[in-house]
Amino acid sequence: MRKWVLLKAYCNQNLGDDLIIKILLERYPDYCFFYENWYNESEASEFCKYENFYNIKKYEKNVFRKQGNNSIIRRLQRIILERLIKRIRTKSIASVQVGGSMFIQRDDSVARKRRYLLDYGPMFIIGANFGPYYSEDYVDGYKEFFKRCKSVVFRDKYSYQLFSELPNVEYASDVVFALEDTKRLDKPRNIVLISVIDLSGRTELQQYKEVYESTIRSICVDWTKKGKKVILVSLCKNEGDEECINRVHESLNFETRELVGKHFYRGNIKRTLQLFEEAECVIATRFHAMILAMEYDIPFFVFSYSPKIENVLDDFGIKSYCRISSLSDSILEQIPIKMISLDFEKKKQMFINPFQRLDEFLDN
Repeated sequence: MRKWVLLKAYCNQNLGDDLIIKILLERYPDYCFFYENWYNESEASEFCKYENFYNIKKYEKNVFRKQGNNSIIRRLQRIILERLIKRIRTKSIASVQVGGSMFIQRDDSVARKRRYLLDYGPMFIIGANFGPYYSEDYVDGYKEFFKRCKSVVFRDKYSYQLFSELPNVEYASDVVFALEDTKRLDKPRNIVLISVIDLSGRTELQQYKEVYESTIRSICVDWTKKGKKVILVSLCKNEGDEECINRVHESLNFETRELVGKHFYRGNIKRTLQLFEEAECVIATRFHAMILAMEYDIPFFVFSYSPKIENVLDDFGIKSYCRISSLSDSILEQIPIKMISLDFEKKKQMFINPFQRLDEFLDN
């Protein structure tokens, strides 16, 4: 008999979130995870290759080997499908929400909107950070919500301390640190990875768009002159990374452009991880580009666009980074000097299993 777990996640072909889902599915192959999104039934389709993952479209194909060829039959099939999915919800043994920036304050009603998940088995939240927020009422609302969860695991100590009085709230490592078989090449290739974000749609950061992209462009010129192969890396197409890369790439002169490659993540997890295995160093703006550099023991430097990045760096005792809001011409000289190499033993000692409570629950 199948044991169903409801899955709540950010499925938007964002490498960090996709890695988290991959790790979850591979860790619990004996449990079926159901991802429900009626607005986009094919969302998260890249995970349908896993036998223990279902979205609405895959479940529908599993129930109806052949779809009806007229509107009446299709309508009946849809009614049956909705009832079966309702049974999954009511019969599920747990709800699991995984991801990072799940609790950014946009309005005061978000905590209330999430409470429906508590109706479908014990609720586990894994790998999140909290905020940014602007209202203590928002924090208090989530305190009430978290009290009703089975377990809440934050990936940074700042978020944990906001709710540390709750006995079911804990701090653990980012889920991506649980990746297996992450070994850097003994002799890395002459590759510098630069992960970027698009500041155009970020209200609080769009004023820095020109100086940020100019800095990325200058880094490309500087490091190619040093004989390095530079690759601009997009880790989330739908948040504009590719557009930013194309603007920077097109602004380079022909000679430099020929030496600067582009890599667009579009669900190709294996190939993207291979780039990190081969890299000599990483200049990261994306959060999980930073985490992967740590995981693969690659020297890295960070352009921070969010407190969530700085909070994790602080947890590791790392003070060497540059806020996008503080970019200046001197940064080109500082990057090679301020590259960080995370000590493997320190990382190993600091690792705290983010799945411990879910492991215990499912084992019982």
